[in-house]
Amino acid sequence: MPQTIRLATVDSTNGYAKALAQNGALNGTVVFADTQTCGRGRLGRHFVSPSGGVYMSVILRPEISFDELISLTAMTAVETKCAIETVCGISTSIKWVNDLIYHGRKVCGILVENGFDGDKISYIVVGIGINLASNALGIDGAGCLGCDISLREPLVNEIAHRLISRIGDLHSGYYLPEYKKCSCVLGREITVYKDGSKRTAIAKSITDKGFLVVEYTNGEAETLSGFEVSVRGIGVGY
Repeated sequence: MPQTIRLATVDSTNGYAKALAQNGALNGTVVFADTQTCGRGRLGRHFVSPSGGVYMSVILRPEISFDELISLTAMTAVETKCAIETVCGISTSIKWVNDLIYHGRKVCGILVENGFDGDKISYIVVGIGINLASNALGIDGAGCLGCDISLREPLVNEIAHRLISRIGDLHSGYYLPEYKKCSCVLGREITVYKDGSKRTAIAKSITDKGFLVVEYTNGEAETLSGFEVSVRGIGVGY
């Protein structure tokens, strides 16, 4: 049976879960901690992880390709958003590609990592950090849901259940209508950070694979698969 491992403090739940996965941990194994000392976000960023948050990682072993990892990130955003609504009664929006936003501030980040067996993905670790009841030590752009800390474990369980039960449906793209509906990026002016430069664009659409289609001020269109974007008035966060 898959395990649920609760830790008081860990350097990174993703790092801990990856070590477990490399040693044969089963699909559906969950790691969560009260705090992280070296939490990680996308693009190598440090993810501040004070007490009062949800810091969890889920080990999954689906048969998917490398190109579908961004789809898994999008699916995770939708299922995490729905879990927050179910447990906390709070509605959030989604900032492409992996952040949840509440009152204009980032309250959740998602980091999907994987391991290979030859040229095939052997496991995936889905890391989720949610600022539940604190202000992330005043980090610029960060917000909080303002939920009672007693909801932390029910929220972890709800998110894990959703991911484990729906991972087999990833290929269907069932999550895409909700992902697009809840986007706080589509139709808005954004800044695209790419290759050390930044450009202004309009977010036009999201493809069936979760890529973001943008149009720059010179009329040039581009499909983004993993670069950073920002939206005026919405904090990038922690």
